[in-house]
Amino acid sequence: MLPRIAALGYNAVQLMAVQEHAYYASFGYHVTNPFAVSSRSGTPEDLKALVDEAHRLGIAVLLDVVHSHISSNADDGLAGFDLGQGRGSNYFLQGDAGYHKQWDSRLLDYSCYETLRYLLSNLRYWLDEYQFDGFRFDGVTSMLYHHHGIDTGFSGNYAEYFSPATNVDAVVYLMLANQLIHGLVPGAVTVAEDVSGMPTLCRAVADGGVGFDYRLGMGIPDYWIKTLKHVRDEDWRVSEIVSTLCNRRYTEKTVGYAESHDQALVGDQTIGEGGGKGGLSPSVASSFSARNMSLQFRSRVLSIVRRPVSPYSTSNLITFLSFILPFLRSLPPDGRRDVRWHERPPARLRRRGARRCRAQAHPRGDHGSGRGGLP
Repeated sequence: MLPRIAALGYNAVQLMAVQEHAYYASFGYHVTNPFAVSSRSGTPEDLKALVDEAHRLGIAVLLDVVHSHISSNADDGLAGFDLGQGRGSNYFLQGDAGYHKQWDSRLLDYSCYETLRYLLSNLRYWLDEYQFDGFRFDGVTSMLYHHHGIDTGFSGNYAEYFSPATNVDAVVYLMLANQLIHGLVPGAVTVAEDVSGMPTLCRAVADGGVGFDYRLGMGIPDYWIKTLKHVRDEDWRVSEIVSTLCNRRYTEKTVGYAESHDQALVGDQTIGEGGGKGGLSPSVASSFSARNMSLQFRSRVLSIVRRPVSPYSTSNLITFLSFILPFLRSLPPDGRRDVRWHERPPARLRRRGARRCRAQAHPRGDHGSGRGGLP
């Protein structure tokens, strides 16, 4: 897979669902142990070999890190360390403040010194031990505000960002995290999954910002999918496209994309498969897929044209590629956890991947001979 990614001209990959998670239907976001590599996809040595090979091909590797919440599973997860200790002696907030009602997970106390040590150590662990080139931080909007962005609209008014609703402790943690990451690896890349548009999120910590390098343009895929589903090609409005692509702060680096796991897997389908809950008829799905290919091409052209002339495109383009999760057989239709699916690819693909991993694996001494890096 990596040689093909390199041949297509991509210079970075983001690995998802790496941190250990007991509940597979969470797609890796109900993390139980932030330091553990999920055994579903191989061993820690397999992951190191994968990162080594990506670096050999000049590809940077980013880890999708979940520090916004922790699985409420107290049997084999970090939540088991919550024994009712008071604030300052507990990783988690207590009561309603320590529970995310939409995610059914525990929320961390970023004012606690030991929580900061734990999370910052976790970032350094992935950088030092596995030689990752940076992180995409999941659920940043939830971290930035005490209301977690639930039932909240953001219009751009500064009062929405700087108010008692702002979680100052979480903001300080993110500043510390970015300062640490860029201090340890000057060329590291950090990406924030934030839909609110928090000012200074992508300004350097030295300038008073939070320190991220990029923000995900999360409104862009929602717009593309809505357009593909409900608007004929000849009725596309260029003004709406321009407005959607420009809906960001001036000079703020943004990653644009047509779809991600949020659109493709969480109770939906990839737009290449036909999109939409319940799917489409074969003839319509075929047309839908062809239009998606055209969309991906147009998005890439906009990204390429950006440098010399265009203020309308995003700073970078990502393409969603799922390798293991397409083998899901069914998703839990009503929130039940008795999910029926394959947790791993068919045996023939596992054997092929294992042979390739053994053939390409480097001795541990060669690990970190060169990071992929982003130009």
